[in-house]
Amino acid sequence: MGWGKFFVLSLLLFVCPGLRATLYVAAYDPPTKAIGLAYSSSGGNFWQTRVKGKGLVGAQAYGLCAQATPDAFLRDGLSASLVAEQLQKQCHAIRWESYRLVVITSDGAIASVIAEQGCTSDNQECGELKELDFLIIGGGLVEGVLGKGQQAYLKTDAESLGCRLLQTLWAVYRAGGEKKDFRGASITIDDPSHLSLIHWEARGPEQQLLPDLQQQMKMGGDSCELHY
Repeated sequence: MGWGKFFVLSLLLFVCPGLRATLYVAAYDPPTKAIGLAYSSSGGNFWQTRVKGKGLVGAQAYGLCAQATPDAFLRDGLSASLVAEQLQKQCHAIRWESYRLVVITSDGAIASVIAEQGCTSDNQECGELKELDFLIIGGGLVEGVLGKGQQAYLKTDAESLGCRLLQTLWAVYRAGGEKKDFRGASITIDDPSHLSLIHWEARGPEQQLLPDLQQQMKMGGDSCELHY
C-alpha cells in the first residue's frame, strides 16, 4: 500500500469510526440440508466467498487481508472451524486484525472469528450470538439488534430457508439496524437439490433493499411475506 492510500485509509478511520458496519446471519436447514448466508452493510461491500457444494464465507468490518484464501480452503474441503482458523492465521501473520468473519460449510457446521480489532471500544453493539444451526455476527449496530435478529430467526415459521433469513433481516431493520443506513443486502442459499447457488442481492437506499430482495425471491418462485 502506498503512502497516499495509507493516508486516505487513516483519515477515514479517524473521521468515521465504525465505518463499514456489517451484519451476517448464517443458518443450516436440516430437513433440506440447505445452508444460507444473509448479509447487510452500511458500506455495501460484498466481501463474500461462495463455493457450490462446499460452503460460504462472509467477512466484515474492513474485510479479510489480501493474503487470505477462503476459496482455496473451501474447495479443499476443510471443515468450517479449520477454514476460520487458517484465515485467522493468514491475516494474523501480517498483523491484519480489523475484521469479523463467518464460515458455514455444506455439512451445516458454522464457525466465526472476531479479530483483535474486529470490535472496537466505541462499538457498543458488536459481537455474535449462536444457536444450534444458526449464528448472527455484526458490529456498528443499534443496541439490541443482534438479539432481535436471533429471536426473529428462532420464531419464524416460514417454510424456506431464504424466507426465514429475509424475515430475520427485516426484524434487524425494524429494531434499528445499524447506526448508519444500510446500503447493501444479500441472501445466498446452497441447496443440494439445486445445481447452482441461489443468490439475491440488492444495493441502494435502505428502504429499498429488502423489498428488492423480496421481489427477486418472488420472481424465483419463493414468495415471502414481510409483516409491516
